[in-house]
Amino acid sequence: MIPTESLPTSSDDWITQAEIARMFRTTPQTACKWAKEGRLRRYEHGIGAAGRRKYSRRLVQREYERCYQKAFDCQDELVEETEARKKKTR
Repeated sequence: MIPTESLPTSSDDWITQAEIARMFRTTPQTACKWAKEGRLRRYEHGIGAAGRRKYSRRLVQREYERCYQKAFDCQDELVEETEARKKKTR
């Protein structure tokens, strides 16, 4: 069962794979891959193989922020390691 807070709440919360691709500067196929890997939860609607996939804008935004926070954290660690090496060589 999907927790209620995970479900998109209104029509303005929906985002498409193409919109995700623009947000992350990638391709719609990558958004589909991320959904298959479990990084993004998708909600299917439509009929059979012609169904459309949409995502919760709120949940995608959370993943976007998580990705960038992870990148910033890695960058901070590299800066700290570089500074520590410089202090050792002095």
